[in-house]
Amino acid sequence: MNAPQNETALSGGSLRAAHRFSTPLVSILGPALGGAFLIPHPWLGALLWLGLFQNLRFAAFALFGTVLAEGILRLFQIRDNSAAEGNLKANALLSAVAAAWLTEFAGLAVEAQILVVASTVIATTVLATAMLRTLLRASLPPLVVSYCLVSVFLFAIFPHWTLSAMAAMQWWPVPETPQQWLVTYFRTLGALLFSPTLGIGMIIALAILLWSRLAFLAGTIGWIAGIVTAVQLNQQGVLFYWMPTAYNSFLAGAALGAVFFVPSRISLALAALGGASAALLAAGLQHLSPYTAFGYLPLASALTIWVALSALGSAESYLVRRNHSLHEPPESAWQQLDYWSRRSGGNGPFVIVPVCGRSRIAQGEDGTLSHAGPWRHALDFQPIAVAEPGPFDGLVMAPASGFVERVQDGIADNPIGICNYAQNWGNYVTIRLDQGGWALLAHLQQGSIRVAPGSRVEAGAFIARLGNSGRSPAPHVHLQCQTGGEPSAPTLPFRLANFLSAPDAEQPFLHWHSAGLPSQGTLVSPAPANPAAQALLASAAPGVAVWSIETEGQLPRQVLRRQGDTERVRITLDTAGQHLLRGERGGALVVQLAADAWRVAELQRDCQPLLWLLALAVPTVPYAAGPGMKWDDLTPLLSSRLPADLALFLAPYRSKPFVRSRCHCTAAPDGEGRGLAVVSETTSALPWLPSRLHCRLDRLCGPVYLQAEFPHGRITYTLISFEPGLPFDY
Repeated sequence: MNAPQNETALSGGSLRAAHRFSTPLVSILGPALGGAFLIPHPWLGALLWLGLFQNLRFAAFALFGTVLAEGILRLFQIRDNSAAEGNLKANALLSAVAAAWLTEFAGLAVEAQILVVASTVIATTVLATAMLRTLLRASLPPLVVSYCLVSVFLFAIFPHWTLSAMAAMQWWPVPETPQQWLVTYFRTLGALLFSPTLGIGMIIALAILLWSRLAFLAGTIGWIAGIVTAVQLNQQGVLFYWMPTAYNSFLAGAALGAVFFVPSRISLALAALGGASAALLAAGLQHLSPYTAFGYLPLASALTIWVALSALGSAESYLVRRNHSLHEPPESAWQQLDYWSRRSGGNGPFVIVPVCGRSRIAQGEDGTLSHAGPWRHALDFQPIAVAEPGPFDGLVMAPASGFVERVQDGIADNPIGICNYAQNWGNYVTIRLDQGGWALLAHLQQGSIRVAPGSRVEAGAFIARLGNSGRSPAPHVHLQCQTGGEPSAPTLPFRLANFLSAPDAEQPFLHWHSAGLPSQGTLVSPAPANPAAQALLASAAPGVAVWSIETEGQLPRQVLRRQGDTERVRITLDTAGQHLLRGERGGALVVQLAADAWRVAELQRDCQPLLWLLALAVPTVPYAAGPGMKWDDLTPLLSSRLPADLALFLAPYRSKPFVRSRCHCTAAPDGEGRGLAVVSETTSALPWLPSRLHCRLDRLCGPVYLQAEFPHGRITYTLISFEPGLPFDY
C-alpha cells in the first residue's frame, strides 16, 4: 500500500524522469510546441502535436520550421538558456505555422511556399537569439515576441495573401448559450495555431490540464476576465474582434496566476487582472494599428506579462513571489518554496545569536525606540543577570561567515543611562556576508575588537566584547543586516538561526528554534551542539536496513500491515551528500545533515508508510538535542483529508497547508550506548495521522525504532538488520 492520499512530492523527479526517457525527436519537438503554451514537458508538448496534425499542411511546415531552427542553433552552438525551455524553437515553430497559413491560398508553388517558410523561420530564430540575452538580463521571459514581430512584418508586405487566408477561415458568431460559450472557449485556444477548431482546442486544454491544474485554472480565470472585458467594450460601442485574440487572456492569466509567479492566495486575482489587461491591450492594438496583425497575435499577452513582472518582480513578499523553477509544474514549485519558506520564516540572511550566554531582546524589529523606517530590521541583545555567570559572558561572536569590511574601535563606553548622540553606532564591525548583504554589530566595548578590515571570520568566531558605546544607555549588542558596508545603510530582513528560548530567566532554555525572528522581550541563547548527539546523527551510513512490523488494534488503511511483515529500505547518498531512504515500492525520503540539525528535506510521492511516518516523527533533530529539549517543525505532508491531486490543487490557497509536529527529546546519547529518543505529536486532526510517535536513533544506522499511535491502534517498526553499503547507486 502506498503512502497517504495527500502525500505529494517535494521535487521535480517525475519531470526529470520524463526528460530522461524522452526520445531525441520528442525532446526537440515537444518543448518547441509546448513552449508556446508555457509547457516545458517534452511528452505533453508532443501531445500538442496531435492537435496540430489535424491540419497536415500546418504540421508539415511546423515540423520543417522546428528542424530548421534546431539545425541553426546547433550549427552556431546557440543554447536556449531561457527559463522556459524551448523558447527559441517555439518562436520558429509559430512562425512556420503563420507562414503556412499565409501562403495556403496565395497560389504559390510548393517550392516558393517552402522558401517563404524557411526565410520566416530563419529571421525569427535570428531575432529571438538576439533578443534572448537582453531580456534575460532584465529578468523578463522572451516568450514569443520575436514571432509576433516577424509575423507582423510578413503580413504587412503581403496584404493580399493575408486577406485570402482570412477569407478562408471559418469564424463563428458570438455565443449565446452555455454550450456555445464552452465551444468558443476551446476554439479560441486553437486560434494561437491558426486552427480555431474544437478538436485542437480540447487537445491544448488537455495538455495544459495534465501539466498543471493550477495553470489551467488561472488561465481559465484569465480567459473569463478577458471575455467579460471584451463584451463590456462591445456594449460601450467599441469595435473589438475579441474571439481571434481571446487566447491572449488565457496565456496572461496562466502566466501571472501560476507560472511566473508562485501560486498563492492572490494568484487568482493576478490571473483575472492579467486576462482583463490582455483584452484591453489587444483592443487598443486593434484600434491603434487597425490594418496590421498586432491586435491578433500573442503580443498583448506578452506585454501584459512583461509589465506585471517588471512591476511586481522586485517586490518579493509572502504573497507575491517569482517562480524560478519553470521547468517544474507550478504545484511542485509552490510546494518546494512554500514548505521551506514556512520552515525558515521567510527570506533574508540567516545569522546566529551574536552574544555568548543568555540575553533578552531589548528592542526587536520595528521597535519603538530606534528600529524604524529604513533601519527597522534589527535586534538588540541585552545580557540578563544569572546566578552563576559563565566564562563567555560579554563575548560577541560573528553572526555569520564573511569578510570584515569596516571597523570602528575608538569610542569610549558610556556610563549607564548616558548616550553619546554624536556617535550613533559607537564601536562597530561590519561583515560582508557570504550569503549576500552585510551584517553590522554596534555598541561594542572600546579597545576590544579583535578583527581587522579584510580578515575572514567564520560564524561563531570571537570578534569583540559587549559594550555601551555610541547611542546606547545600557550594555547591549545591536545586530542588523543591511544593503551596504557603511553603518547607515538601509537594513534587510534576516532570520535568527539555531537558538534557544525560555519563558523566563529562572527556567532552563529548552525550546529550540531552527530559524525565526524573536520579538521584543524574548529570552534567547545560542544553541551549541551536543557533541554526542551531533556525532550520532552525522554517523548515519548508507546501506540496506530491514525493519520488522508489529501491529495492534485498528489502523488507517494508509499504514495497514500484516503482523510479522518486514520492510526493506535502501539508504544512499546523492551528489549533494543528502541521504536518500528508498523503499521497495518506490518513493524516497531525503534527509540532509545541515549546519544545525539532521533535517528531512523532501518526501517524494508514493513512499511506503515507514518513510512518511519518519518524516512526521523526526522532521528535524537539532545537534543541540538533550533531554527535555522541545521544538516545532513543519513536515512535508499536506494537512488535508482530500485525495492527493485535489489536496495539492487547493493547498496554495490555504493558510496552513502542511502538517506540523511538536517534538520532545526524551533521551540523549551517552557513553553507555544509549541512543537519541524523540517523542512527537501532530497538530492536525486527520484520520490517517497518528497522534503520537516515538522514534529512536543510534550510531551508524540512524533511525532504529519507530512507533506510531493512532486513536484505535498502533504500528511499531523495529530495525532487525543493517548492512552498510556503497554511498551511491551504481
